[in-house]
Amino acid sequence: MALGAKRYIESVGLEIGTDVALTGYDDTPIAEIIGLISVRQPIAQIASSVIELLMADIAQQRASEHRLVVEPRLVVCASTQQARR
Repeated sequence: MALGAKRYIESVGLEIGTDVALTGYDDTPIAEIIGLISVRQPIAQIASSVIELLMADIAQQRASEHRLVVEPRLVVCASTQQARR
């Protein structure tokens, strides 16, 4: 989605990081390639925690409701320089 937004912004003659700030989510590899600010989620931590919770539910032979709170990290790149007004 961010790549499509980037292409459109540039196609109308605007410059990302100068005219427009563009932000993405999940910090995919394409975000780094195109210099996109993004939110990085701790995927390995999430997966590990979910497996532990699932295994506990299986051991107890019941499904439980769980809430997992993780801290994402903002990965700043060139797409968010001070925009012109």
